[in-house]
Amino acid sequence: MGSIFDILGPVMVGPSSSHTAGAARIGYTARQLFGESVKKAEVYLKPEEVSLAIGKGGMNIKLASMLTEYTIDVYRELDESAMDEDIYLDEFKDEIDEWVITAIKNIGLDTAKAVLNAPREMLIEKADLEENTVDDVLRVLRAEFEE
Repeated sequence: MGSIFDILGPVMVGPSSSHTAGAARIGYTARQLFGESVKKAEVYLKPEEVSLAIGKGGMNIKLASMLTEYTIDVYRELDESAMDEDIYLDEFKDEIDEWVITAIKNIGLDTAKAVLNAPREMLIEKADLEENTVDDVLRVLRAEFEE
């Protein structure tokens, strides 16, 4: 059986209220088609919109999750050229503790650019890492792509 996104598509453009309405509509349609709730939503936004969607201290995303009963993951959109070169997290074992890499991989992020494009708050909350640990990881990964 396919996913609801195969039918409806995940693209939503416009103010954040239209994103919320779109997510609610997708959930309603999924229940009608599949007889079950979609429990997870991945939202891809322009980099400048990510912090607004998450809100201070993650309050916006937490509220949206509570209202929709979805686990919502917010990601930054990447242009095609930025996705060309990437590095698996395992390549950083000499600079990042293995348990930290495992925690990040357990939330579905297995490459450096996937981690760099994930919101910092999501890494702290979902990977259950301390703020300074996440900051150190981001510093190491950013340094790899700076030229």
